[in-house]
Amino acid sequence: GIPNACNVCHKERTAQWAQLKVAEWYGGQVGQKWIRRADAFTGARKGDPASTMQLIAILNNPAEGPFARANAAGYLGNVADQRAFSALTGALNDAEPLVRSVAVLSLRPNTSQRPAMVYALSTMLNDPIATVRIAAAVGLVSLGIHQLPGENGERLEQAKQLFRNRADLDSDDPGQELAAGKFFLLDGDPARAIAAFRICLKLDPAAPAQYLLANAYMKAGKAADARRVLQAIAPRNPQYAEARRLLQDIARSDLRH
Repeated sequence: GIPNACNVCHKERTAQWAQLKVAEWYGGQVGQKWIRRADAFTGARKGDPASTMQLIAILNNPAEGPFARANAAGYLGNVADQRAFSALTGALNDAEPLVRSVAVLSLRPNTSQRPAMVYALSTMLNDPIATVRIAAAVGLVSLGIHQLPGENGERLEQAKQLFRNRADLDSDDPGQELAAGKFFLLDGDPARAIAAFRICLKLDPAAPAQYLLANAYMKAGKAADARRVLQAIAPRNPQYAEARRLLQDIARSDLRH
């Protein structure tokens, strides 16, 4: 179902006919790389376990190029499989900065893997590429690490400042503002999280930021504002159930006080 150049002209022919002609002229291996990628990424989107090894093969092959390999790393982050985790961990030392940064953001360590993950990300705060350092900071904050001792602590603060600077530059992008709000919320800065989520919703009222905004208000001690936001979440909204639970928590808290 993917459009191809051959059938743009030869509309009366099928894609299978075009494929056979290309194989006849140039050999049967032409285009196999693209087919392999399409199979892997399509399978990953469908959650097909068979795609895991295909993704790992793409990630581990420098000849695939940084963009395809980073894409494979991103998909592997959705796979709860030790093979995927090991492949992503290995990619933290990849020669390509794009692959390193996406691998950092895609890793989902369990409790036993967490200490090794913190160490690895702390080391990456010294990466020569700013994007990788920012990704390492985001990864550490996602693990609940807000401070580190010594030089790593200074590097973490510097990387977080780079993230803040980038968020300021991207303040006209609702997706970036949503990501920034999540980062600030996890980093214990509800005021900046509130500002980011409000900008996100102003730019895109349909963005999934209302529940997160309410959480930020709660962290800032503004229960009335949180309640107002939560009550505005419609039943058809995917965040509705979580919003009702948080409203119940607020109501119980009000009763205790």
